[in-house]
Amino acid sequence: RTFEEDADVEGAEELRDFVARHFVVVRIDYQYAPNGADVLEQTGAQEHFPGGLPFVFTVDSHGRYAASFEGAGLEKNRRGSFNWYRGFHRDAMLRVLTSMRNAALASQQ
Repeated sequence: RTFEEDADVEGAEELRDFVARHFVVVRIDYQYAPNGADVLEQTGAQEHFPGGLPFVFTVDSHGRYAASFEGAGLEKNRRGSFNWYRGFHRDAMLRVLTSMRNAALASQQ
């Protein structure tokens, strides 16, 4: 084991099931994909792109930017501590993803 394992199996399953029900996950390698910048421009996400990776965002049913993942304060352990595993608190992650889903749904109306 390289880090202390998280025993919150129930929380992991809840988070996994939520993502499976409400998201279509697409990974675009912005740095190396020939059209990575085009994706940000065409979705309207370019103006929200902070410049750092990963940049996680949702789109509405028309493929237009709805919300970005804001992970500040969600990490279980922060760099600089002896155990710097950077996992997220699952309950907080679920709240952020719910907010992102709701933003995508609201922007369709």
